[in-house]
Amino acid sequence: PKAARHELLQRSFAADTRLKWAPAGVLHVDSVDAQLGQNRVKFDGQAELTQAGFELSGGVSVQGKSLADLLKGLWHDRLPDTRFQLASDLQVSSSAIHFKDLALTTAHANLAGKLSLSGKGYTEASFDLDASGESLHGLLPQAMKFLPNDVPFQIAVKGAGDKARIGLRRVEGKLGDIDLFLEGDLQVYPSLAGRKAHMRVAGPRLADLGRVGPWGLAQRPFRITASLRGDKTEQHIEELEFESGMNNLTGRIRRSDRAGRPFFDVALNSTLLNLEEILAAPPARDGAGTDGANSPMFSRHPLPFEILDSFDAAVSLKVDRFDTRQQSLRDLVAEASMSQGFVRIEHAQIDSVQGKFVLRGIYKPTTEGRSLDIDMS
Repeated sequence: PKAARHELLQRSFAADTRLKWAPAGVLHVDSVDAQLGQNRVKFDGQAELTQAGFELSGGVSVQGKSLADLLKGLWHDRLPDTRFQLASDLQVSSSAIHFKDLALTTAHANLAGKLSLSGKGYTEASFDLDASGESLHGLLPQAMKFLPNDVPFQIAVKGAGDKARIGLRRVEGKLGDIDLFLEGDLQVYPSLAGRKAHMRVAGPRLADLGRVGPWGLAQRPFRITASLRGDKTEQHIEELEFESGMNNLTGRIRRSDRAGRPFFDVALNSTLLNLEEILAAPPARDGAGTDGANSPMFSRHPLPFEILDSFDAAVSLKVDRFDTRQQSLRDLVAEASMSQGFVRIEHAQIDSVQGKFVLRGIYKPTTEGRSLDIDMS
């Protein structure tokens, strides 16, 4: 059919088959053994010609060297480049393809359930699937901005998508020993955008979540809950709650675009954050000891100010106690705004063994470099 003229059907092929024509326009396909590009396809079933077009039904199996190659042009171009085997009961018409009792096996993951493709070129999908295996990396698009840690998983997922986005309505299962639950409407590709979605993640080891920049996470129990919403231009994490031992964090993180620049609105509160209990190995600072009384208040290393040129923000932060390897701080408060590389500190205060500091100031780029003016008491 015209709707199916995508890249998959433009590849070279060779096939052996047995056909039997029956009355009423029914063609019985006793067997098909075909080579389609790099993929071997087998099919048994029947094709029926109707006024609306055609219908094809039967059992199909496909095996090949590359899942990405099989679905190139039909689905995401950057699916994992992995060997696979697929088997399913198949129903095809000019408007939809339905896979029932679908079973997909890759090198490190298995997928089973139902999948339907529709729309022009069959590029719209809905799915109800159970997935398991050694790593989710064997199933997810490589272009996703976040990939979970490389641990065994068992997850049930319902959702829909097309070439532009993948959306989830419900997710429930385990990632390593982490319990996952999500309900609502959450777009996970190409960017995070939830619509009345609520998530809950909990487990015995933070480390199973992955990494935060250069840092690994600690082997400690944790719990995270949040509401997610947004659209193409805004993504909000609301009602955020994080707990790990006595460590906690609540608040919100909102991202939007203003004048073509990312803008973050951040409001976070905590009674205790101990980085040594959250991060697996915070990087040591040269010359800094472990005794807070003898450690410098500020890092001796130059701060990466250039990152401030890449986004704007409004930040409100309140932490009753903030512990690092070098310092134990009390009553940490910060109210600041960032715009076009300028940082205005409306109010900041820190209480440490060196004393209590109250700061106000402004950082700004200049023609000579950068200027930092601080009023500290």
